[in-house]
Amino acid sequence: MKMKSTLVIVWTLALMVLPLANVSHADLINGDFSDELNGWTTEGFYFPEGDVRVVNGEAILGDNSEIWSALYQPIALDPIKYTIAFDFKNNLSNELYDSSELDDSSFVFYDIFFASLYFINDVSQFNLDIDPALNVFDDSSPLFDMEASGVSNNNGIIGTSSKGQEWLHFSTTFTNTYAYVIPTFELLDFNYINDDSQVLIANVGINPVPEPTTLLLLGSGLFALASMARKRRKS
Repeated sequence: MKMKSTLVIVWTLALMVLPLANVSHADLINGDFSDELNGWTTEGFYFPEGDVRVVNGEAILGDNSEIWSALYQPIALDPIKYTIAFDFKNNLSNELYDSSELDDSSFVFYDIFFASLYFINDVSQFNLDIDPALNVFDDSSPLFDMEASGVSNNNGIIGTSSKGQEWLHFSTTFTNTYAYVIPTFELLDFNYINDDSQVLIANVGINPVPEPTTLLLLGSGLFALASMARKRRKS
């Protein structure tokens, strides 16, 4: 009787584990920035690497003598559904340069931040530029835009972060149909004031969303274990 019960338990656990083994996991490198910027690419307008650095496991995009700083990482993913999540802190400036000193005041805006997903099949062709007309990709999906006043064009869920005060947590799901997904963060210095804005990024993660069939098998396995436990108590 014990042997039969043991075999049932082993079979039930197999039903629970095997579906998960077939789920492809995203290979995002150094999402917690514990290894500085390893795995990530940074770009800028004036400087090849922009104004991007890491302090205490937090990536900092700034505008110190730079008008465009970008941080991104191409990731090879299978064509299934995923969740992307990360923590962020808004230190963007709410100041504007004195437009009377400019020839064309229509080009004075607040500093702004963009979080996006880009998709491409041939990653060697990918190009990111401050001029959108020069960008090369197959598809894109905006996550959110942000100024000092807060987030706009939000396409996910924003809530409190475990990192504490002034930090927020963003998450959303997406379905991949391309060879590569490229999570991208950009800060643009549009107010003509040097070194007055920062956005901090931490704990970037991309993980597969279990399919309904996987969840059903997990539920069936748990139900079987619970039923066995009840029968054993009765006996």
